[in-house]
Amino acid sequence: DNNNKKHTVSCQMESSDTGNQPDIHTLIPKLHEHQLQYYTAQQIADRLKTSSCVVSKVTGKINVFSSNKRQRRAIPTNVGLSWKVNKPVKQLHGYTKKIDQIWYYSDAAMAIINDYMLKFPNIIEELTQKPRDDNYYEANIWPDKNPKHEIIQLRTWIKSLPTHSIPLTDGAWEILDLPVINEIEKSIKSFYTKRAEKKPVEKTKVFSFEPDRLFKASEFLGMCDPDIGTTFQLYDRVVNVRLGTGVPIGTRGTIIGIMHGQTNLDTYYEILFDNLPINSLEAILLGKNQQKCRIKVHSYHLLNYSHSLRVRSNNYQHQRSVPMVNTREQQTPINRQEQSSRVFRKQPDDKNTKPTKPKSAPASNTYEKPNFTEAKQTTPITNNSASSPPTTIEQSLQSMNIIEDSSLFPPLVENLPDQEIMSTQMNLNIPSTVDPLFLRAIQDSEQL
Repeated sequence: DNNNKKHTVSCQMESSDTGNQPDIHTLIPKLHEHQLQYYTAQQIADRLKTSSCVVSKVTGKINVFSSNKRQRRAIPTNVGLSWKVNKPVKQLHGYTKKIDQIWYYSDAAMAIINDYMLKFPNIIEELTQKPRDDNYYEANIWPDKNPKHEIIQLRTWIKSLPTHSIPLTDGAWEILDLPVINEIEKSIKSFYTKRAEKKPVEKTKVFSFEPDRLFKASEFLGMCDPDIGTTFQLYDRVVNVRLGTGVPIGTRGTIIGIMHGQTNLDTYYEILFDNLPINSLEAILLGKNQQKCRIKVHSYHLLNYSHSLRVRSNNYQHQRSVPMVNTREQQTPINRQEQSSRVFRKQPDDKNTKPTKPKSAPASNTYEKPNFTEAKQTTPITNNSASSPPTTIEQSLQSMNIIEDSSLFPPLVENLPDQEIMSTQMNLNIPSTVDPLFLRAIQDSEQL
């Protein structure tokens, strides 16, 4: 619009609704049932009938030296499971977790610890006898066996565990448990399968938007977020809007992990993306594993679809929570009742009967009492004035001790007499007085 200097952009796009992608938030109560249970070291020790120190050492790092005397350049052998690190905090997703300076272990971790204790009792016995030591020696652990052979068997068994290939994650990461992620994958796959069977007709329409309502992916945006006010949470549905993430622009996914940082530059989000386009290079490289496309990105790579739904839902709930104010209903009804009041009306005087005064006569009284008669009438009053008793005009003025003569009381505006009567009455009541100096000047002039 050139007159108003406004511009609009016409876009041909599919109608956006909740039916074109899976709604993960409705499945959250069901997904919580698949979350893992974690236990403290003492709880694990009570179940396995050992000490909490043994559980803590087995899941960490155990240094074993070859000789009784620690050599200067001796390299120890780690025979622990290495599932955790204290400084900096690193944990094994699905097995260990540190919350409020306390380590927790899952059921899968407890099963592996139990196997460790059954297969290698010599190490457990040495740990029980020397819980405060940091270094242990082969000769003390296996005095009657070949220590090298025992260590090789132990290391081979540790490498065969499923935890050996899983890297440790930073303690700042907040990641969903693996069973929950698997359920999300199943629900997404089921959604797209059912949607393909229905064969929905994709209708495209032309919409007009203001430029500030649209986002255009560009390399010149740098590391700026598409929407600064967006908040990201687990289970949120997002869309990739930048190049260089490993997936095409427009690919949808679900947030399954958040690494909290100080700013958006050191905050990461792990996204489980949906099906990739068949002809894309990423789908060709991943092959059958494209459903497990998990990528860590920043917030400026994403548009959050769930955030917009939350904002709209909060605005709707706020409007519903605030009642509509009706000023007419808030006004209290006014009950009116009739009460008599005294009103005085001025009666017109007869011109023929009123005596006339000569102009030279002195004024006997400046103010003359007019003729009033009492007229009764009813006036409506409200409850607001019920606290003060009704008084007539004469009673109110007498209470103030202004004047005793009622001739100064002005008549009510509604009960004023006609204009002609008032003018004649005023002429009759006004006395005519002559200045004595003026009369003396006239007499002097006559004598001359």
